[in-house]
Amino acid sequence: MTLLPGSLRSALTALGEGQGRNALAARSRSITATYRARGNSREAVISNGDALAYAMARMPATYAAAQRALQALTEAAADFRPLSVLDVGCGPGTAGFAAAAAFPSVTDFTFSDRNGPFLALAEALAPAVLAGRNLHISPLELEAAETLPGADLVIASYVLAERPAAVQAKLVLALWQAAQGALVLVEPGTPDGFRRLAEARAALVALGGHIAAPCTHENLCPKSRTAADDWCRFFVRVQRSRDHRHLKGGDRPFEDEPFIYLAVMREPATARLSHRIVGRPNRTKACIKLPVCGGDGASAWSIASREKKLFKLFHKMEWGDAVLIPIQAPDVTDEV
Repeated sequence: MTLLPGSLRSALTALGEGQGRNALAARSRSITATYRARGNSREAVISNGDALAYAMARMPATYAAAQRALQALTEAAADFRPLSVLDVGCGPGTAGFAAAAAFPSVTDFTFSDRNGPFLALAEALAPAVLAGRNLHISPLELEAAETLPGADLVIASYVLAERPAAVQAKLVLALWQAAQGALVLVEPGTPDGFRRLAEARAALVALGGHIAAPCTHENLCPKSRTAADDWCRFFVRVQRSRDHRHLKGGDRPFEDEPFIYLAVMREPATARLSHRIVGRPNRTKACIKLPVCGGDGASAWSIASREKKLFKLFHKMEWGDAVLIPIQAPDVTDEV
């Protein structure tokens, strides 16, 4: 269960003081309706109040998704210590703030977006989160930009989904050209989100990129050849505060955010990643069954309880976790 960092929660709460909870909830519902009608951020968020309502409702989940993607990058490349970050289509700064937590080495951040209220909110939140690190705010219309400012780490979170399919490939190329060390893409965990990142993955591998996560290989994605209802995605569970539940109009104390991500590096990652768990583990007293994906394709592993070390290891692992060493054991069976 994840929760926004205390500094970010406190900053959002302070900005929301004096604004009625019902008014913020109404704005949040209106924004959600616009996005569901295939609108973009420029149509959904037109005022500072809209930006705040969006951030209070959505930032916990989108921050958690970016956090998980960046965590996977650090697991794959523990020696990657970027000094600069470019958050493209930054919204209220969500992914950039997650990068600040994931990489203490970063001293310079650039937040770029076409939405003025989002940029204003990101700038207002930054002092509480970036702790004196350098921030540059850059209004940017991605479709019109010929080039992007370079940075060691470039991240675009929930950005491709808002762009027409005709410009997505061009945008991925521009993001990659700007990434001097690594590029991280995060998208909704839907079939369309998976398709967008599968296409980006193939293009970036062709350009010489090295996949750091979630894939543990650079072979053809096995999921790209399977049925339409079998796509790769992950989930993060987000704890809801009382105000968050009110904004979302729900009673559950948590929500599950489905997402898909891709981390690509200029140089090969250093960790020895064997496979990644790509589905919910099925545990019984006798065995653990795990859907996994690796260089040998997608398969299912069954680990018998008599294999005590392996059983103990995999009993703690969840959907999305990486297997850091190759597994070689007679009672680990593969089933395509």
